[in-house]
Amino acid sequence: MSSIDLPNSIILAADDLAIPFDRREPETERVYSQVSDVDAYSIDQAEQVSRILPIRFCTLPEFYLDEAVDNYIPRDYKEHERSYDVRRTRAMTCFEPFYSHYVDIIVGTALRKGVVLPQDLTEEWERFFENVNLEGKSITSFAKTLFTEALNGGVAGLMVDYPRVVTQDKAAQRKMALRPYFTIIKVDDILDCRYANGPIEINGITSFETKVTYLRIKSEIRRASPDNEHFEEVVPTVVVYDIPEPGSRVRVRIFEKSTSGGPNNYFSPEGGTTYLSINYIPFVPCYGGKEEAFCRARPLLYTLQGLTCITGQRLLTLLKQFTLTLLRC
Repeated sequence: MSSIDLPNSIILAADDLAIPFDRREPETERVYSQVSDVDAYSIDQAEQVSRILPIRFCTLPEFYLDEAVDNYIPRDYKEHERSYDVRRTRAMTCFEPFYSHYVDIIVGTALRKGVVLPQDLTEEWERFFENVNLEGKSITSFAKTLFTEALNGGVAGLMVDYPRVVTQDKAAQRKMALRPYFTIIKVDDILDCRYANGPIEINGITSFETKVTYLRIKSEIRRASPDNEHFEEVVPTVVVYDIPEPGSRVRVRIFEKSTSGGPNNYFSPEGGTTYLSINYIPFVPCYGGKEEAFCRARPLLYTLQGLTCITGQRLLTLLKQFTLTLLRC
């Protein structure tokens, strides 16, 4: 009698249970391994970005309200089309941005006292914290924006950047009073983020920690049109940060999207490759939900995306619970 090869249902193998962000799926690995576009998401980032799409129904209702109504208010069985249209219209006209109000309350409660700074700050550091992004935002105002982006996306990036100037003359740069500044990288602008554990040296202090080894983000360049002085061109770009060799300075490569080529035609312009004066990528993830891995987290309000459809009593209960939790921090 021939034996039948049956899988063992008691002892599970590593690949028996499918989990989110599973990198062992052969078909997924095969598809992504053939993608060479500089503006393409990595496997992990594509999964992370797909989770924030429902949140946009609440954060950007003027763009996604129609899609949200179609998804969350489907047509009932045997419902007349005219009746369904009336029901959808009523839902849209009665829309209330509970989600946005909810986020504002959480952020305002968490930062109700502002960011506390040391008393012995120098005048230079005081000026920096009064305008951390070169756009007039104080450290407290900047933290509120960063916290909001982290809540909506699960994670947001804090990048320390430096103004890019044409001249390489150090004296001319000092005369411009150039200095570093903070910038926020939204989760959907992070195309790829790779990391490794190892030693890192900052200001002569060496520590062993997790550090970013490769970062690819979406950006843009704004410049005057050479053909029309009244028009400003906005060119999509991708900025790639990497460390070519261990211990070497960070390499920065800028890829511009061609205006005359295909949809994914990016090129590196002349002078598009520069090097930072440091040997680490100045990028730090800020988590707004449960951390699942480096630069990956579940949005804290992901399960509350339907706040516009819940009752007022339930909303007040949720607000009370979160407020009490933040007050204990």
